[in-house]
Parts: sequence; structure tokens; C-alpha cells
Amino acid sequence: MNELISFVTLPFFALALSGASAAGLTFTGLGDIRIGMPVSELESKFGATLEYDAYPEDKANACAYWKIPEYPDLGLMIVDGSLGRIEIHTDEYQTKSGAKIGMTEVAVKSIYGDSMQMDYHPYAGAAGSYLVLKSSDDQYKMIFETGTPNDSGSRFNSALSAGPNPYKRVTSIRAGLAGPVSYIEGCA
Repeated sequence: MNELISFVTLPFFALALSGASAAGLTFTGLGDIRIGMPVSELESKFGATLEYDAYPEDKANACAYWKIPEYPDLGLMIVDGSLGRIEIHTDEYQTKSGAKIGMTEVAVKSIYGDSMQMDYHPYAGAAGSYLVLKSSDDQYKMIFETGTPNDSGSRFNSALSAGPNPYKRVTSIRAGLAGPVSYIEGCA
């Protein structure tokens, strides 16, 4: 029984761990970049700067993207003054469990097993999917967007019940608070 529990909880345990030495993306951060960090701490600790503010005239819905010079390929979504989501768009980074941009849906599913759920991609139709992980308390989420940018999608079954597809590849990964991670078009 203990072996079964270890096997089932291993992906979540790996996602929960973090540290500067490993620097794998987890539900709660990437290395020293932590979900919930206030902008002032990101500025002082990493030299973060505002990339763009999606709602400059409406501070009640404050959402902006910031950049850290040391990590230029990360998207940092600030929501109401603190880090709500981290986005990865390059294979330079990976999750704590080893998933990264370019992997197939089948490979990602082999890492996370039944803890990963599949959902429809809101824009890609049959040519893409969302592979979704949720923390046990539903407070955090990680979404792997998949797609086939060089294919019309004609080879793909649009039914999620068909399971992971060996032709669809991860194109982006985002993790953090469940609400901001669920935003489809960034801050918009």
C-alpha cells in the first residue's frame, strides 16, 4: 500500500518542492521566484521591471506583466500587486518533474499520470489541448498548452476521451494561483 501511495503522490511532491539549485517550475514558483511575491520584492531582489500593464486606467483590475533581466524568457503576471502566475515559452526551463516545451502529450502524461486532466484548447480546436494539474487544495494550477503549429490538425481526434496525442507538443506552460493560471489571454 505504501508503494502505491508513494507512486501516486510523487508527482505532487515533486511539484511542491522548489529551490534555487533545482529551479524547476512548481505550483508555487521557480527557484527563488515565488508565487505571491509582492512587486516591491521582485523589483528589489531581481531588478524586475514592468513589461506592460494591461489595465493602466483601471487599478481595481490591476494586472500587468513584469520581466526579470536574469530570466528574460519568463512571463511574470502580477495580479493586484503580487505574482500570480509564471509562464514558460522556451525549453530552457522545465517543471520540477522534468516536463518542458516540445514534449508530446504522451510524454507529459507519462510523468503526471492520472493527476493530469485533459481539456479542450479554447482556440486550437482538435490541433491543441490543455493538460491541467491542480494542487490538492485547488488553490494552485499548472497548465500545459499543446498544439501542432505546422499541421492543420486533420490527424487529430478532437475527442478528449481519445487520450494524449503523440503528435501534439507542449507550446507553453503556466503555473501559479488557480484564477490567474486559468486566464486564457494573459491579463485580457
